Amino acid sequence: MESFLLELGGGFSFMERQKRISVDDEDYYLDLLFYHRSLRRLVGIDLKLGKFKPE
Repeated sequence: MESFLLELGGGFSFMERQKRISVDDEDYYLDLLFYHRSLRRLVGIDLKLGKFKPE
């Protein structure tokens, strides 16, 4: 995971694991949530073993 984040560039801060996000009364969970300091943006990473389903 460290090498993957280094490929994206520096400036990432780990914020939370299994972050719950509610959309239209449904709960979704992001596996990893980071904050990029220079871009001032949240970056969510969802790890899947099966086929991807956009939800």
